Amino acid sequence: MTTSFDEHCDALILHIHETGQQVVVDDFLTERGFDEATPTDLVQDLENRGLVHPTYTLGEVRCRLTGAGVRRAQQLINERPKRRATTLRHRMLQWLEEHPESPNWDEFLASDQVRFEGTAFTEAQLKREAKHLYDLRYITAATIDEEVDGVLWPDITASGRDFLFDGNQRSGNTFTTTIHHGPVINGPVTKSQLAWENTTAHQDQHPRASKDDR
Repeated sequence: MTTSFDEHCDALILHIHETGQQVVVDDFLTERGFDEATPTDLVQDLENRGLVHPTYTLGEVRCRLTGAGVRRAQQLINERPKRRATTLRHRMLQWLEEHPESPNWDEFLASDQVRFEGTAFTEAQLKREAKHLYDLRYITAATIDEEVDGVLWPDITASGRDFLFDGNQRSGNTFTTTIHHGPVINGPVTKSQLAWENTTAHQDQHPRASKDDR
């Protein structure tokens, strides 16, 4: 698993915002270990979105935030707790998919997947999300002293695999969304008739007979 291009872009925006000055993009990528993204590609994408003003000098690529870039940085900061939790859960499920029969999360904590936006996930955060994934039935785990915290012998379930690859819940106790491309009738439909996009249909309305008419 590698850091996505969008994660590179968001991390750079946050870094520029936090330093408050122009940043040498190549140095930033080197410090973060983002080897698979080039400075030019990164800055070009952000410039196309109106988020940075780039400067190219002496083979270096520098950039500073535009007004839109500052607003994007503030949005990322506000969303950071939720984004970190969501990212950690996804990476944990991906790890279990790629590393079946893992006895615990030690190897995950020692991998490059533990870093996000320049900082590392803590063991406490991982344990909290492991319990959350277990409660959602996205993973199974062994029982410790009659308690299950999702740490010992974790394994991805069918629901977890569906969520990982489809971004949705399909297995287990889940709900589905149905999209209707026409009228929907709720309640009793005995002897009901429906004409949809039909210009020749005719309908007679007959009121329900009262007791006196019977």
